[in-house]
This record gives sequence, structure tokens and C-alpha cells, in this order.
Amino acid sequence: MIKYGKSNADYVRLKSIFYDAEANRRYVELSRKMSRKYREQPRRHGCVACEHPLGSPLFTLLYEVEYCVCEICGHLNGVHEDTHEFANYVYNEATGDGSNIYGDSDLDTYMRRVDSVYLPKVEFMCDAIREEDADPTELSYVDLGAGAGHFVTAMRKYGLTDAVGYETSAQLVELANRLNGAEVLKRNDLSALGKIAATVDADVITMIFSLEHVIGLREFLGALSSNPRLKFFYFSVPVFNPSVFIEAIFPNVMSRILGNGHTHLFTDKSIELLSRDFGLRRCAEWWFGGNAFDLHRYFSVQLQSDPTKAVAANLWNEMLSQMLDTLQLAFDHHKLSSEVHLLTAVRS
Repeated sequence: MIKYGKSNADYVRLKSIFYDAEANRRYVELSRKMSRKYREQPRRHGCVACEHPLGSPLFTLLYEVEYCVCEICGHLNGVHEDTHEFANYVYNEATGDGSNIYGDSDLDTYMRRVDSVYLPKVEFMCDAIREEDADPTELSYVDLGAGAGHFVTAMRKYGLTDAVGYETSAQLVELANRLNGAEVLKRNDLSALGKIAATVDADVITMIFSLEHVIGLREFLGALSSNPRLKFFYFSVPVFNPSVFIEAIFPNVMSRILGNGHTHLFTDKSIELLSRDFGLRRCAEWWFGGNAFDLHRYFSVQLQSDPTKAVAANLWNEMLSQMLDTLQLAFDHHKLSSEVHLLTAVRS
């Protein structure tokens, strides 16, 4: 099953902060800080996905970070390693408790995000599991890198009652458990992630935009695929797509794809290679994203920064807003979305 497209309405509504000048300034400065820290890490010699030796950097994109494109699988690699030092900086020192990422301090705001963003992903996952002749309500689920628990909450709301999450941030664990009124998340050390994947007693492991943050991607996937109980692995990752180059052109507008802890990006080919190497059969995939939204907001924020271009900004917004979903589908059908969601069967 392959699905393409999703309305950009949620991006526009939930990401309105991206159009705010002061918020934009803060996020750009945060991205610059993270990029400076990343450039201090040791050089990366092999591709994150396939370990093929990386050649000389092909280009410098956002915030002076150099990148290579793997000649074997097309994976976009930042030329520095993802280290525990860098991960600790991203998740603790730079972002504090992480709650600023979600901004869901009250239950109503939290549940609106669950309903509009995460429930559709749960529905897609369950539809895909049913196509594999399994009943999703009879399976158990563990979400790794659970953040503030939105996906776990969505699974439980959908009827997947045997669902829990693991998260490294104690503050986000506390937030999720307090808002849910139950222990939906457990805290884990970052170094324990592979062990959890290899030994957790669950039918399905889910990772919603956390696989790209794993240190030692191939070692982690090897541990996950060795779990004798595991039936399915559902995950979403950021994709190497045209928005990356738009971000590079507008360094003073906050980025969504690169930076902020994203040091490498997947391609359809690198996902296929990893799936083959670790016995993951691709059952279903959903290609969609915010490419059209990114195109709209980058020009909009840039135009609005100049008072003499206010009329032009309004005309740009009027033109693009009516065609966002149509434009996005072109990216999606070429598998150049900003993200992809996949259900894979383990050892199949």
C-alpha cells in the first residue's frame, strides 16, 4: 500500500509560530548554536545508512555545515559524527526541558495536536496492519523516542490500549504522564535504546521522527531486528528533498528539515537498502509533507521583513494559499516529500 498526500491545513494552523518574527529569530539562533556544536564533532567517514566511504564534501548548506551525498544510496550526510556529546547538547543543554518544541502545556492544546496530527498516522498504521491480516487492537506497542507522548496518546485513543512509550527527557515524561493522568511514558537513558529495541516485549515498535536521532543507526536496527517477539516496525523519517535547498537560500528564516539536531536525511533508496540489510519488508508507506508550506512561508517571511514589500507579501500569500495541497502532491508523487511514514514487517 502506497499513499500520497495530506492537507497542508495542519501545517498552516499548528505551525503559525513559523510566521512570527520574534519566534523566527529565537529558532534561527538556536539552529546556529546547534550547528556550531555539531561542527565541533569528529569527522564522519562512512555513510550513516550504508557505511560506504564518504568523499569530499559536495556543498555547504545551512549554517556552514558541510554535506556529502552517498554515491551508493543517496543518503544526505553531514560530515560530522552524531556523538553522545552532541545528543546531550541538543536534548538537554540547548533546548532545556524540550517543552518549547511542543508548546502543549495544557490538555486542550495537547489533545488538539493528538487529534489533528497523530491520529491520522495511527489510522494509517492500523489500516496497513490489517492489510497484513493482523488485528491491530490485539497487538502491543512500544514507542521509542516518544517526546511528549502524542503518538502513544493517539494510539490509546484509537483503541490500542497496550501502548507505552520511552523517552530520554524526564520533563517530557512528566508532562505526558500528567496530561494523560496515567503512566503512558517511561524514562530511558539514550545509551539504552538499542537494548530496549532488542528485548522489549512488544509486537510493534514505533518511532515517529526519532530514528534519525539514533546514534549508530545500523547497530540499532540490528538490535531491533533481532527481537524475537517483534512483528512490525512503524517509523517516520525526514527526507532529502527540495526544501533543503530553499533553507540554504534563506538562512535567516527558521528551518524545518536540516539543523536542530537533524544531521542526515533519508532517501527512498537508503530506506530500501536499510530495509533489505535488516530484514524489514516494506508493507505500506505514506509520502507527504510540508514542502509547499515551506515554499510559501520562506518567501512570505522574507517579504514581510521589508515594510516596503508588505503588499507583495499579501499577494504572495493569496496566490500560494489556494494551491498548497495541489503543489504538495507533485513533491509527494516523486517521493520528494519532507517526510515519509512506513510500516515494515520484521524478518519477513
